[in-house]
Amino acid sequence: MSENNIHHKLRNLMNNIAMNAELAKLQLSQQAPIEKILATLEKVTEGCKGCAEVLDSESHNNG
Repeated sequence: MSENNIHHKLRNLMNNIAMNAELAKLQLSQQAPIEKILATLEKVTEGCKGCAEVLDSESHNNG
């Protein structure tokens, strides 16, 4: 995977993580149903796992 491609994937994943974290904060402040908040936080977790997968796959390709 090219370095530009890795940066692009990671940037997209990080933007998703940040957006969903902000959404969770908004949902909390508006006292949204807990199920909605948990679903949003699950997306944050998925984004973090996605970042780890990109980094792991790259370290295997280089090492």
